[in-house]
Amino acid sequence: MATVPLPTNDEFERIESTPEFERISREEFIEDVFVPGYEPGQHVAIMGPTRSGKTTLAYELLDRIASPDLPAYVLVMKPRDDVVVDWSKLAGFRKTERWPPVFQRAYKKKGGGFGKKQRGWVVWPKHGLRDIRQDNAMLKREFSRVLTECYRKGKRIVFADEIVGLVDLGLKDELEAIWMRGGSMECGLWAASQRPFNAPVIMYGSSAHLLIFKDGDRRSIERYRDIGGLDEETQARIPTVIAGLKKHEFLYIGRFMGEDEVSPALAIVEAN
Repeated sequence: MATVPLPTNDEFERIESTPEFERISREEFIEDVFVPGYEPGQHVAIMGPTRSGKTTLAYELLDRIASPDLPAYVLVMKPRDDVVVDWSKLAGFRKTERWPPVFQRAYKKKGGGFGKKQRGWVVWPKHGLRDIRQDNAMLKREFSRVLTECYRKGKRIVFADEIVGLVDLGLKDELEAIWMRGGSMECGLWAASQRPFNAPVIMYGSSAHLLIFKDGDRRSIERYRDIGGLDEETQARIPTVIAGLKKHEFLYIGRFMGEDEVSPALAIVEAN
């Protein structure tokens, strides 16, 4: 695997001292930047190698943003995932194997039942583990229903932990429809990927918030040149910034107009 050389000490010092790449804490990013800055319908892209921390960050942000009035749907492709199980319990997200959920009669009579609004759902179809093609067809069917509902009804968030996997299932048309037109319905697509070089280019151009973890894969670095919306000098420095990040740090690019009428927002967010 080809890698991008790490910046020299002098180069990294210039990155740290340049105003547009301010270093902020993770808490400051969440409390002062992302939570107050996120608007329903904005798309989010979270990219980085496996175990870089992108899924943990996504769950942390979802836990702060999701509400009964802006519910989040988490699409789970893996047959087993202890992280999802533990997090969904802590966050209070209800699990369902199909969409829309099927409620038992007894549940309808308890605590609000069917009419009770949920702040989040974990859509986790049950794999048969006997025929991969059947499992893939089942995942495509259930996830397509979720994406279509989000697009049609709006005021929702869909989180895909591996967006390339959804594309491979044959859901490219549904995803592109949300990226292109979902914002007008306040339907936000949060897409994560450990293979950003295979992710659709439209993801980079349509996401209002981009969070990029340290990555030394040259294919990923080249794809980051498709982000757009940055001046040429800043765009040219992105590869060096990403290669120079420390473990669990990430580069934040906020492509929106803030109160100071400066866009985009740029920051290196430090690890805990």
